[in-house]
Amino acid sequence: LGPALAWATTASLGRPLPAEAASAPLAVPLIAAVATLLVAGARALRTTLPALDALGRGLTTIVTLADPFPAGGQAYLAIEWTATHAAGVLAFLERRAGVWLATLLIAAILIWAVR
Repeated sequence: LGPALAWATTASLGRPLPAEAASAPLAVPLIAAVATLLVAGARALRTTLPALDALGRGLTTIVTLADPFPAGGQAYLAIEWTATHAAGVLAFLERRAGVWLATLLIAAILIWAVR
C-alpha cells in the first residue's frame, strides 16, 4: 500500500513524497487527505460543467432499452415453469402408469429434442 500511495500522492500533488511518509502509520491519514483533495477538486470542477440532465435522461432510456436482464429474467421464468410442470407430469405418470411409461415418455422427449 505504501509505494502505491506514495506514487499516487506524488502524481496528484506534483512533488515527491519522502520514503518515511510512505510507511503504514501515515497511510490512512494520507489516504483521507488525498480523498478530501479529490472531492474538493471534483466539486470545484462540477460548477464549470454544463447541465447534462437531458443527456442523462436520454442515456437512461437507451440503457433501459439495451438492458438484457428483463428478457433474460422472463426466459428463466419460462424455463422454470416448463421444468416444474414437466416434472409434475412425469411424477404423475410415474405414480399412475409406472416407471416404464415415464421412461418411454422421457425417451420420446429426448428423441424429439435431438431431431
